[in-house]
Amino acid sequence: MAHNIKDKIRGDWWLWYYYTYLCGAGSAYDADAEAFFTASGITDTTTKDAVNQFVLDTKGGASSTTTNQSDLWTKAVAIWPMVQGNSATPAVAHAQDLKTTFDLTFINAPTFATTGITFNGTTQYAQTGLNVATSLSTHDVTLCACSNVDLTGNRTFMGARDASVNILEISNIGGTEQLYFRCYDNPNANAVSVSNGVVVGTARSSTDFELYRNGTSIDTGTTSTKTPPSIEMYIACQNNNGTPNFFFDQEMRGTAILSGVTDNEAQDLTDAFETLNDALSRGVIA
Repeated sequence: MAHNIKDKIRGDWWLWYYYTYLCGAGSAYDADAEAFFTASGITDTTTKDAVNQFVLDTKGGASSTTTNQSDLWTKAVAIWPMVQGNSATPAVAHAQDLKTTFDLTFINAPTFATTGITFNGTTQYAQTGLNVATSLSTHDVTLCACSNVDLTGNRTFMGARDASVNILEISNIGGTEQLYFRCYDNPNANAVSVSNGVVVGTARSSTDFELYRNGTSIDTGTTSTKTPPSIEMYIACQNNNGTPNFFFDQEMRGTAILSGVTDNEAQDLTDAFETLNDALSRGVIA
């Protein structure tokens, strides 16, 4: 009976290694991860392995290494891992949305590195192409951002605000140095806290808001009477009715926008981003 080539060479370690790895026959990357590698120009194994596991972690189930193995992929609107690996075009690699719809456009040339994207705090930011009112559900939304440095002053991880002061953002407020999650009102959840690590703000309904840092809830809120701003979400600043404001001034190491998440899902989102960053030697949770 005929055997496939793997059966024929199984007894020869070198032939098995050559066929499985050097010829690529052993590739088991997720299809969405493969599409990301193609779009970003990433070919190095370390980055590909890390991103592939990140995709598996967000999809949940048996291949996920997160605490609760939740399916975050289905809830995700956009996921920006902000990785470049050995890509010859770092700006293109960092811009890629794993969900393929909202690739970033960088303004005023932030600094790209294997560790993330550094913004200068005065002029640099990223446009998402995502209109809050048309792309997200009212009071069913999550914002997530990762950084390894505690912010000071008025700094925005990501945000959108219209002329009627309908606001969606996660930010650091100077003076009191509080982390804020605003879901159309001002704010819906906030706490005096350091801002480095994985920050998650979520709205599950018009009366259920929660802010997390590194998987731990740090505040909740119960009231929102306003509506989503019909304006584009910016990353590394607040889009204040078309004018960038409150610029981010550190290195960012991944962001995402999803529908509302549970406590378990907030933990798994934190796990997924931290596993990705640890695998790339750029961890954000001390």
